Amino acid sequence: MAADDLAAAGRRGQAHRRLLERSVDTAIKSAQVGDEARRMPARITASRRAEARAERPDVVARRVAEMEAQVRRLDPRMAGLSLSPSTNSEMVRQQYEGERATLLERIKGDQELLEQAKTEGRFGQYSRDNVHKDDQVLIRGQWRRVARSNAKTVSFTTGYSWTDKYGWEEVRNLRCAHVEDIDEAATDTAES
Repeated sequence: MAADDLAAAGRRGQAHRRLLERSVDTAIKSAQVGDEARRMPARITASRRAEARAERPDVVARRVAEMEAQVRRLDPRMAGLSLSPSTNSEMVRQQYEGERATLLERIKGDQELLEQAKTEGRFGQYSRDNVHKDDQVLIRGQWRRVARSNAKTVSFTTGYSWTDKYGWEEVRNLRCAHVEDIDEAATDTAES
């Protein structure tokens, strides 16, 4: 009988030990949930910032350029499928056509956002037509002197032996020396 009592006590001990382990696991999980709840406002704020950044005109312009490049890369692939038809080329063609249609739809939507930003004056007001060498432009919070202006980029002098280059979508403001001279000349002739 003593052996039966020991076996019963051992089973009760194991049950008690499992109960304690479950309670410890539950306490750990509740602490983890509490930590997650404390981090949630920061995650929400970061998510909102990421969404706002994705809607900025300069980011949208870069996204449109990348999607247009993807469409240009798909076109030769689709043309190559017609040159060498195989058993699965029709399935691949349908996949490429689906990707291309999706890209074109996304490009269309993003271009509408860019057009809206242009009409509001938040994008596309600076280009090589109105920015010249030695003008100053505001990029990423710093005024920089223009070394060259190209069709898609503008280059700046640095304090070193190289120039930095940014896309036109990065330009936020402009200081033109020739515009100020024109304004001064117009006020001089108006005073005479």
